[in-house]
Amino acid sequence: MKRNMFGQNDAIRWLNSGGLIVLLLIASLNVNAQEEAQTHPFVSGEDGASKQLLTQRWSLVETLSDEFEGDELSQIWDTRNIVPGKFLWNGRYPGLFQKKNVSVVDGELWMEGKKEDVVFEGRTWTHTGAILRSHALIQPGMYTEAKMKTTTTIMSGTFWMQTPHDPNCETVPKTELDVTESIGRASSNTKPPLEGESVPEWYEKARTSFLQGINATARQRQDSCTEKAINIETPKDLSGTFSPSENFHVYGFHWRTPTQLDFFVDGKFNHTIVPSIPFEKPMALILAIEIYDFNWPTDAKKDGFMASKKDRSTRYQWIRTWKTE
Repeated sequence: MKRNMFGQNDAIRWLNSGGLIVLLLIASLNVNAQEEAQTHPFVSGEDGASKQLLTQRWSLVETLSDEFEGDELSQIWDTRNIVPGKFLWNGRYPGLFQKKNVSVVDGELWMEGKKEDVVFEGRTWTHTGAILRSHALIQPGMYTEAKMKTTTTIMSGTFWMQTPHDPNCETVPKTELDVTESIGRASSNTKPPLEGESVPEWYEKARTSFLQGINATARQRQDSCTEKAINIETPKDLSGTFSPSENFHVYGFHWRTPTQLDFFVDGKFNHTIVPSIPFEKPMALILAIEIYDFNWPTDAKKDGFMASKKDRSTRYQWIRTWKTE
């Protein structure tokens, strides 16, 4: 009986004739299917923190999740810069937040950075970005994650959360948790110091750090409720060396306990932060593209603002938040 043999030479000819492309497409479809079929956080590590997550039963929190389908922004987001009684921020000068810079395109959220002059509150802002906050609040015990790619400009790619303002200082110190912060490229300029002041030494360190890795930070904010600001950052050797503006990455945060904050990159456990005070109060999810004082604008072309809208935007493919059942 004649056998149908498929030898090494046949395999080589098949690959050369397009078989390799087929294999790559199948692999890509399998990865996409795995993401779409998720019934738990996007975690696949063999470490203790990852295994512990995978032993639990999870359900999606719809009011804190978005697949960015269609061409309209989901109602889970608040597009206002100022949310009366809760949040008050129009952007870090000279980058003004503008609702028009937010769009849903081909299954992605695009938050666009622009070089444009806008007169606001008596002064000219030279650039615009955008901010979104969730109406619902993430709670301790939940897991939240974002698949995103940072702008190629000097502006930022961010995924973070913050407690709404509350006048009751005894019970609600203001906290902020940055899951990831990054910039698309380094500027050669910083915010001009006031007369008699010098450029802060940490500016250069921050600019270098924000070009790569996750850069998670737990912040105890200074305001009317908190006398001192304390930041607990990602250890330098654990941040990672990948460029957030070159490819999409999945950044995850498990609010394991008020004193144990776990961070994940591309499905793998990365590190834990122990905050300066217990993070006990619910926070709003926040997405923003902004300008940092340590990465001040110089020239539109050098800063990346002559690129396409797609490249000037920080893009999100999905945001997912989970709770245990």
